[in-house]
Amino acid sequence: MLRKMWKLNTIVCSALLALGVAAAIPATAKADYVTDEVNGVSYYDEESVSVKYCSNYYQGGGGYAYVSLSNSGDRVGNVKSSSKNLLAKKTYERYSISTNKNLDYTWDETKQEYVENETTTTTTTYGSAYISFFAKKAGSYKVTFDVIKEDGNVRCTKTIKVTTYGDSGNSPVKSIKYDGKDIYTYYPFTTKTSGKLAVKMSKNYKLVKIEIGKRNKKGEYVYKKAANNKKISLAKSAKYTYDTDYSEWVYNPLFPSTSIRITFQNKKTKETGTYTTSLATINKK
Repeated sequence: MLRKMWKLNTIVCSALLALGVAAAIPATAKADYVTDEVNGVSYYDEESVSVKYCSNYYQGGGGYAYVSLSNSGDRVGNVKSSSKNLLAKKTYERYSISTNKNLDYTWDETKQEYVENETTTTTTTYGSAYISFFAKKAGSYKVTFDVIKEDGNVRCTKTIKVTTYGDSGNSPVKSIKYDGKDIYTYYPFTTKTSGKLAVKMSKNYKLVKIEIGKRNKKGEYVYKKAANNKKISLAKSAKYTYDTDYSEWVYNPLFPSTSIRITFQNKKTKETGTYTTSLATINKK
């Protein structure tokens, strides 16, 4: 069975995530990354969790949701679950704090000289938080959270749909093999840049399609369909650029990864979802 750790629409193996290697990702097909520019909050509106599965990734339970905030001083709070069968709690938060010191001078009549005055301003410029989940039973639930302003007032309330699947270890995908070996044996990378990909589904799940994704010059994965039990080729390099209004970052990963996205369907409920993992090679360019 594949080892799992459920992420924001993603199953992740924390030991592998740092290198961008073999991280598995289950997600509901309709999940969207929501960006509310008015309230300065971004998040995925749907998440997937495996029942009774538990990890300590981001201090979490069986999975988590990532929330990004852009307004100074905002926080995530008042996390609530719609059911006692799904525990939800904010377990990790990070905020960028900047301190500005301003100097000015005033004339001191007593000393008959200019005196230096220092004013210090501390500002929280942006933040992010993780909401972790632990599912007791399979089903569909809702988790709400508030974006709280620096003065303590609620800026807005957001909702995330959380779908939980099966019992612990009951992954939709039973196994993934590359060049005849379990995909997780290729850690942190494989030197084989091409090989046969073989996917087997668990009972009650149907394989809909397989897609192979490689990064473009912007760092985004571009996917193409692939056939099961056929040869695929892996990315040998993945140099890409990320731009903002103020700066530019150029990435040239030591371990360029190729994304493998599997779309599946539950034979009983007819629900569809995606399960994604990745394979890395060593960059020789």
